[in-house]
Amino acid sequence: MPVITINTEISFDIGDVEDDVIEREVHRRKGVHDKLKDDWKDNLDPPSASDFSTAELMDVLEDRDVDLRPWMERCYRLIAMGENDEAMDLIYREYQGGLAPPSTEKRIAARLSGKKVPAHAEN
Repeated sequence: MPVITINTEISFDIGDVEDDVIEREVHRRKGVHDKLKDDWKDNLDPPSASDFSTAELMDVLEDRDVDLRPWMERCYRLIAMGENDEAMDLIYREYQGGLAPPSTEKRIAARLSGKKVPAHAEN
């Protein structure tokens, strides 16, 4: 019986193939699995934080129980103890959001409440 071999090139959108079908086929063919694994490793750039949204990063950190603001508990305790000046200084030092210095905020609060405001406040 004669054997006929036909070689042809075909194209298809791999996105149309179900993931479980691709996974089964890749694992069924060890050579394909190893080749894809090596090729993908070589062509992948290591991920960086900019590859993810803030929400995604926060979710991962929360899932791993990473304390994002270890200073927050101390600040909360200082406020409870009535040591507001020290708490404000701690927030100003630790928070990276561009807060005004505590002395500036105190002067604003004093003006809004009608209290006398010194001409110069220390930062």
